[in-house]
Amino acid sequence: MDTRNELTEYQKEFVRAYIVLGDATEAYLASFPTENRRSAMANAHKLLTKSKIREAIKAETDSRITSFAPAALKTLTDIASNQTHKDASANAKHVLALAGYQPHQIIEVHKIDTASKIKAITAMVSTLAGLGMVIDLTKLVPATLIPSITSVDDEFIGA
Repeated sequence: MDTRNELTEYQKEFVRAYIVLGDATEAYLASFPTENRRSAMANAHKLLTKSKIREAIKAETDSRITSFAPAALKTLTDIASNQTHKDASANAKHVLALAGYQPHQIIEVHKIDTASKIKAITAMVSTLAGLGMVIDLTKLVPATLIPSITSVDDEFIGA
């Protein structure tokens, strides 16, 4: 086993502290036996130039982000399923952008009522049609309830 590429316990603690604190000098002071701020600043900078430290920071960051993904997905799902939530519209746009969709037309629904819901569905169907998907809205909503779209904002997400 090649021990030259392994981190010391101090370096491992520096990596963890750096991710939590976001400040190299503070992470160094928390991880190494020194109280000299100037020395900590210089040594922290040196540590951050070492590829094994940068790789460890990236690996630990990726691990932490991955561990939070299920909770983040649950939060997005909860907001998406509650159309009266104050962030529902922004959340929907964000989820679509993350999924790679680039809708050209997005309708903002501020007051939730049947007419607004039908209008929003109509706009969504228009957007999906623009992406090459075909949905027969009359199978979802009676044709007599489908209004004409009068207020649609043109917007590009993640272009």
